[in-house]
Amino acid sequence: MGKTISIINKTRMLFLSFVAVAFAFVGVIGIAQPAFAAGECGSGYTRVGSHAMRDYENNGGDSYTGTLEVYWSGSAGKNCAIARCDSPNCGKTLFREVHIKRTTDISWNDNDAGWWKTFAGPVYSASSRGKCIKIMAAFSSKAAGTTTGDKGAVTFSGYCG
Repeated sequence: MGKTISIINKTRMLFLSFVAVAFAFVGVIGIAQPAFAAGECGSGYTRVGSHAMRDYENNGGDSYTGTLEVYWSGSAGKNCAIARCDSPNCGKTLFREVHIKRTTDISWNDNDAGWWKTFAGPVYSASSRGKCIKIMAAFSSKAAGTTTGDKGAVTFSGYCG
């Protein structure tokens, strides 16, 4: 009887140890969030504005093709921008781009340009605390292999940190 209780106790302890390790592992995994959970620009960035990207190639700017979103992080002292597709062309691989810089800089601080399906970015300004930024975003209406014919575009200067 004593050996049976000892074996049961060891089995129970082994099982409880396994359960404790499993819960600890699940707890760690449950706490860890994917990077995008904090927002595409990362932790600490909050949206400060958005601007419509209009189709100037067709319809004289009456068609809505996307949104340029602008974010600010007070702790980082930087802006972030993302250009999102909001048109029937979403999901198609087209040339999409977004660029950002401080208005006092000659060159773009960051850019994301390529053959994307839904958005371009995020891109980040150099330290822009106390400075204004300029952002340019465009989506091409042309198929892969060409970069002409901006279908939706916006250039915006502002957002002074």
